[in-house]
Amino acid sequence: MDGQTHPRRMHGERGLSKLVIVVGVAVLMVAVAVVAVNNDDAGTRKNTAQVVEAQGLKDAQQAFCAKEGRFATEAELVQQGYLPNESATWDMAVFPGNQCGTSEQSGYTVGYALPNAGQGDKVDVLRLGSSQATGYPTPFAWNRGPGAVITSYMFDSLLWRDGTGQPIPWLATSWSTSPDGKTWKFTLRDGVRWHDGQPFTAADVVFSADYYKNGPGKITPWTGKATLGEVDSVTVDPADPKVVVFSLKRPFNTFMPTVAQAMFIVPKHIWEGVAEPATKRDASAYVGTGPYKFTSFESYDPSTGVSQFDANLDFFLGAPFVRQLQFVTVGDSIAALKTGLVSGGGVGSEEAVTDAALAEVAGLESLSSPGSWNRALHINQAKGYPFDEVKFRQAIAYAIDSKDLVSRLIGNRGVPGSYGLLAPTHPSLAPNLPTYSDPSKAGALLDAIGLVDGPDGDKYREWPAGSPKAGQNFTTTIYSSDRFSIQTAVVLQQYLDAVGIKVDYVQEPSNASDTRSANGDYEFILVGYATLGNDPDQLRTRLSDKYLSVKSNVRFSTAQPGWKNQEFIDLAEQQLVEPDPVKRAQQVTRMQQIVAAEVPMISLYVPDLSFFYPAGGFTAWYFTPGAMPTGPPGVENKHSFVTGKQFGLPSGK
Repeated sequence: MDGQTHPRRMHGERGLSKLVIVVGVAVLMVAVAVVAVNNDDAGTRKNTAQVVEAQGLKDAQQAFCAKEGRFATEAELVQQGYLPNESATWDMAVFPGNQCGTSEQSGYTVGYALPNAGQGDKVDVLRLGSSQATGYPTPFAWNRGPGAVITSYMFDSLLWRDGTGQPIPWLATSWSTSPDGKTWKFTLRDGVRWHDGQPFTAADVVFSADYYKNGPGKITPWTGKATLGEVDSVTVDPADPKVVVFSLKRPFNTFMPTVAQAMFIVPKHIWEGVAEPATKRDASAYVGTGPYKFTSFESYDPSTGVSQFDANLDFFLGAPFVRQLQFVTVGDSIAALKTGLVSGGGVGSEEAVTDAALAEVAGLESLSSPGSWNRALHINQAKGYPFDEVKFRQAIAYAIDSKDLVSRLIGNRGVPGSYGLLAPTHPSLAPNLPTYSDPSKAGALLDAIGLVDGPDGDKYREWPAGSPKAGQNFTTTIYSSDRFSIQTAVVLQQYLDAVGIKVDYVQEPSNASDTRSANGDYEFILVGYATLGNDPDQLRTRLSDKYLSVKSNVRFSTAQPGWKNQEFIDLAEQQLVEPDPVKRAQQVTRMQQIVAAEVPMISLYVPDLSFFYPAGGFTAWYFTPGAMPTGPPGVENKHSFVTGKQFGLPSGK
């Protein structure tokens, strides 16, 4: 899995319990998720026969493992005579790993998930809240993770990711790589068509890759375009027109998640000749192969994400389980849930999921997951003294009481961020990183760089002698977006005031805040973003000067002006291509140690993610482990909307 433990199912007043069947644990470099299965002891969904059936599946799997030394898919168990037939009630997920055995450090994990019992073969409408500026949902104009999610409903990639966090077939039915890791082949599905009826072909994949890499499509906010630069060529296999061949300049560790799972394929017949794709707004801009189409693209609101999608009944995996998606304006998510305005919703990332809030959603089913979203404080070292001083940035870290911050802002339903900048639950998290949080040390460091209180004794530190502002109070500003509560800035102001730094704060509209961040027009700015649970290469794309020096790579969540550490840059390049997982882990650990010591930015806190939904509605929700390939680890994964399941594809697909 991509660095995030699997979501936890929580109890509502109806007594939701869990059945988790684990046949072994694969210990790879990444975390393995356990698929939780819900069985309602209190009423309508309790079915003893289903539990017995699940035990039968487990017994069959163990018997097969004892004989064959490995685990099998459900279809294989039937073919080999270990099961009389595939289950209509339970689905089986097999996570690739080592050969099976008795040790918990070998084998696979096998789980069973209950499909949407009693819902029939479709859900007419799912309604979710939206209040964020998401840009236009084309592969070249979306904004933020939520914008990428909306785009994914209309556009597809070669592979995708389900509730296991593993790659699953999508536009490609199978894939393989050469022994040296430099050649990847993808076999495309038959019969796929674009929304306008034109056939999807390998030529569209070849065109898309070139358009992103060499053409006007370089403007896309998709971060994988940087790793696409490691691709030497994309061609159609001369022996088979359904096979696309990616030839790499060198093997690199993130090809699957950043290219195969994340590159939206666009129709050549529409985008060929489009010189400014970010401004294309006519209906053809939204023609994809995806499971949903705009009900009316003119009604889409890029400032809020309010939109409506109808199922593509000719979708290549079959007519989607959810026939219509609606994203509506929501202020209070809990109130919207209780009144039935939305089909499911969560508490805002920065809000505490208090006991009172949980009492309000009593009777609803719920999901909770360790977070990979974080609220971060970016520090602009390009502004010069004192921001480019390591001791100054360390002093800021020491001034912040991380435990107090988590308690006051998110009610202890979350944890302080890691100064190594990966999710605190990430399997690649370096051990023994500094945690700072000691105001007495903050004062000593500020004294050491010449920021001391002057003769006026007003407690505030002054610019040092010799500077243009000598004798004046040193003041700074923390900028924040109105998408989030201003309370984080308020609390930070209090911490910094206590060590003699005078701070103002400004809350701006989200678009203005995004522009300010991308342009480096700040000294301190608060940003929020997810994917801390993804591959540790995120450290390179967030902090490496070699990556960020390419203007098109800089996004609102990654820009870090002025910080450059050559050892970090070298390690960032090395870990991308290191084939030995042990050596790569050592490189990633050292990168985190450098970042934690130099504090180019601070991950303030990482809240648990929570989502609530009615028991009688759609039940295939899950937090995507790590994150969706092109978005946050939220529950709006198109896979579940298409299949009505937490993992796997419809039979025969």
